[in-house]
Amino acid sequence: MGVPIAQAQGLETIMAPGKLIQGHAKVEDDCKQCHVKFDRKAQDGLCMSCHKPVGADVREKTGFHGRLPDGTCRSCHTDHKGREQIIVNLDKSKFDHTKTDFLLKGKHAKLECTQCHAGGKKYREAAMECAACHKKD
Repeated sequence: MGVPIAQAQGLETIMAPGKLIQGHAKVEDDCKQCHVKFDRKAQDGLCMSCHKPVGADVREKTGFHGRLPDGTCRSCHTDHKGREQIIVNLDKSKFDHTKTDFLLKGKHAKLECTQCHAGGKKYREAAMECAACHKKD
């Protein structure tokens, strides 16, 4: 009888704190898609290379992400919490729409979020053209 041979594991595999969200599951076994060894600051660039519209907003200082004070993606979006975890958590009652490309003026300020932002879609995908909601006008 021989002694079982231990299989080598990379440090990343041992240290992984948990499963990624469903949207990131395809890169779960390729840590370098989101992490650079010994360089936490590089992570944001990797996030934005996949999330191109967000990256464009940050570079151009437009949209919600482009107007945020300098910070890191992980300060708001924490992964490795499981497949069903929601990593976009907005407190709709405190959300400051002046940090977006669509200021809520007049009657728009009194609308419920769901009247413009459809369920299952990204917030940035809400229509910004008047005719999208005001066809009969």
